[in-house]
Amino acid sequence: MARRATFFKDVYQSDAPTLKIAGGFEFTHRAGPQPGAELLEAMARAYVFLGYDAALLTRREAAAFEEAGVVPPAPWATYEQSACRELVLENGKKVEVVVFPPLPKDSDMPDDGTFAKIARSVRQARKKGDLVIGLCDWGIVAEREYLARKPKDAPHLLFGSGSGTGIRGQVMLDGRLLYVRSYDKGKAINQVEILKWPQEGDFVWIPSENVLSTLVVLDNRYYDSLKIEKIFSNVDLSNN
Repeated sequence: MARRATFFKDVYQSDAPTLKIAGGFEFTHRAGPQPGAELLEAMARAYVFLGYDAALLTRREAAAFEEAGVVPPAPWATYEQSACRELVLENGKKVEVVVFPPLPKDSDMPDDGTFAKIARSVRQARKKGDLVIGLCDWGIVAEREYLARKPKDAPHLLFGSGSGTGIRGQVMLDGRLLYVRSYDKGKAINQVEILKWPQEGDFVWIPSENVLSTLVVLDNRYYDSLKIEKIFSNVDLSNN
């Protein structure tokens, strides 16, 4: 997180409007012990400093915050709290963020009702926005099942998270969707640059022509942010 802050605050420079969007499991692991109140409070302060514009809070993370008595930072919210979010850029373009519903209880795969909810949300978002982003925490197996169904109403970008490998950027659904997955442990940033905005009709993503999807590896080229280090300086991180 300390190197991520350095990239956001001191390294990345662009005149283009920029959004920072986070998927699931930034605050907890997918299984095992939940973090305590002290660590969650520190992480909340750190993420406020990082300045995300939209973020998905999983049910597991929401339960951890509730149990610890800590309020999640804005803009982290669950599907139940905010299934659709609109972000207006400085140039007037509207980005609609559609949060995918959690998987059905006691299941690791989406059902027909889940697919129908996503389709309705995407249709509504496309009417309002210039770009539609799907946020999902299902893990790669369930996300691949969604894509295998070749949904007619799909977001322009799908940002996946949860179990499974990271994906820098894969054009799917006959070019209608760009699929990106976050990498574990927060040691890299997926960067997507929109070179040409989607248009209605036969628009397809063409890498290097209308979209660039790259992976920024946060290695030793990036120093640790002193602000983030200070936030965590008195927190016991030995079990995390």
